[in-house]
Amino acid sequence: MSDYPMHPIQKMSLSEIGALFRRHRESRQGTGRQPTQLTVASRCYAQTRKGQACKSPAMPNGRCRMHGGMSLAGRNSPRYKHGRYTKSAIAEQRRLSALLTSANHNLKSMRGEQP
Repeated sequence: MSDYPMHPIQKMSLSEIGALFRRHRESRQGTGRQPTQLTVASRCYAQTRKGQACKSPAMPNGRCRMHGGMSLAGRNSPRYKHGRYTKSAIAEQRRLSALLTSANHNLKSMRGEQP
């Protein structure tokens, strides 16, 4: 005999355990989508990597959770770190590079060097 106390379910009869599980199953039936709702739900139909249509149930946006769920973009994204590679930052870098190149050419021409 072990020193550990018995679990409450070990003290119950089989009919009591069955009743407990039935009550548990009945209490969970109102949560989430029911199987009948899943069979009549609209489908995603996005092209999968196998080349077939996705058969997952669609969300209100028309796609399933794997092919178009809620995704964050820009500063709201947890992957956002800095704005170094945004279109405006790249354009600013190019303008500055062009300005420096023309200034360098002007300096060389003032010194009489070949640009």
